[in-house]
Amino acid sequence: MIDYRPAPVDNNQSLLDKGIALYEQKAFDQALVVFQKVVAIKPNNPVAHYNLGNALAHTGKLDQAIVSYQKAIGFNMEESAPLAYYNLGNAYYQSNNLDRAIAVYKKAIALNPALAMAYNNLGLTLSHKADKVSRREAIRVLQNALKLNPVDTDALNNLGIVYGDLGNLDQALALFNQALKSNPRDTKAYVNSAKVLSLKGQNNQAIAMLKKAVRMAPDDATILYNLGCDLSKAHKYNEAIEWYLKALRIKPDDFNCLYNLGGDYLAKRDYTKAKEAYQRAIKANPTNPIGYFNIAHVFDETGDYENALACYKKAIELNPDYVGAHYNIGHLHNGHGRPNEAIKSLETALAISQKQKNHLKAAHCYFHLGRIYTGMSKFEKALPMHLKSLGIARKLKEKGLVAANYSMLIGLYGQLSDNRKSRQMAKEFLKIVK
Repeated sequence: MIDYRPAPVDNNQSLLDKGIALYEQKAFDQALVVFQKVVAIKPNNPVAHYNLGNALAHTGKLDQAIVSYQKAIGFNMEESAPLAYYNLGNAYYQSNNLDRAIAVYKKAIALNPALAMAYNNLGLTLSHKADKVSRREAIRVLQNALKLNPVDTDALNNLGIVYGDLGNLDQALALFNQALKSNPRDTKAYVNSAKVLSLKGQNNQAIAMLKKAVRMAPDDATILYNLGCDLSKAHKYNEAIEWYLKALRIKPDDFNCLYNLGGDYLAKRDYTKAKEAYQRAIKANPTNPIGYFNIAHVFDETGDYENALACYKKAIELNPDYVGAHYNIGHLHNGHGRPNEAIKSLETALAISQKQKNHLKAAHCYFHLGRIYTGMSKFEKALPMHLKSLGIARKLKEKGLVAANYSMLIGLYGQLSDNRKSRQMAKEFLKIVK
């Protein structure tokens, strides 16, 4: 958890004290005005710059906060320098400048090796790096935080998340349970436990965990959203929708919640409400292509070819390598009697799949290219498509796709007058479907 430490008090400066009092009352906008006055009067005062940095950070002015913390450090914060570095690290973290945040947290720790919260936030920042080396370093750092404070629930939660990201779900769950022993009302630990339980396939237990958390924090939109997600995974769409709607009453513009709400309405074939949810999601985040992709699916399901095509194209405009959008456009064109356009879209989807090493999607692209060529009576072009799809599907052990390819190959070899191969494909097909 990112938490800016309270400012050091200087009892000899009444204006500064007034700003600190406002800050501690969480009147951050008013505190900001006061600290700006102090800095104007005493531009070389490190404590004033430090407090100004805190107020700026709490009012969302992170770039300015970083400058203020740097000035405070430059003017020699003395014994408060570790806190200045710690808060500077928080500002870098919230600005998504992870490398700078890591370096600054390490400086805070070097100046004060007993600053447990710096270890915690350093571990949290390292955990956001994609490479395993950083995540393993995060484990070591968070373990140091727990040596300094064994009941630190933030460190226990963060350490559990790292273990979960590395695939050690049992260790992650043990740490979340430890956090709950330290604080039985730690709703973050309930949410984190539920995520792990869901990954372990224990969906009912995950739902039970989240319902406990809801009783403790009924107005926490994150908990309500996660409960909706787990209910959706259990195909309890009506109940999931109920919780998503509760979450949206608290956070009306939550893109993920609106997106999932649309998905559950779509699963219920309530296309009107699905469309409304996706339209709200797009309004909340118009640069996210997945909103356009899913509303396109609704238009496709309701036979609105033009709007479906326009929305898939918008998704591709936002993300040219959106393989699913290219793939679905191929299906859309083919379903409306435009095989040549369908082939172009599927070939694009295939090229992107290969670049992204998405082998399963590539196998599906080959399969549908084969079907289209078959429908056009271009059997010699269809044959290699199905053979390539079959080869990938067999490696991936995708039984359904393997069977579908054998089924197509029976007819293709028959059309090409290779009866021996046709019979061979029929035997292979029967082995799978029996």
